[in-house]
Amino acid sequence: MLSQEEFAEAVRKALRHLSRPDALAGSVLTRSRLVVEHAESDPAEALRDLLEDAARHVARSG
Repeated sequence: MLSQEEFAEAVRKALRHLSRPDALAGSVLTRSRLVVEHAESDPAEALRDLLEDAARHVARSG
């Protein structure tokens, strides 16, 4: 389990690498329950989709 600080850093790093599937594949976030539950076959793709969905939600709420 990640600390809050580790999680926040992992999210920032993943956001910087949204267009790099190879970098997202190495993210600790790909092993999170949320990503595993959304990943049909590719955890990096699931992570990217979840991050993009979250960003859209924040933008609309902004």
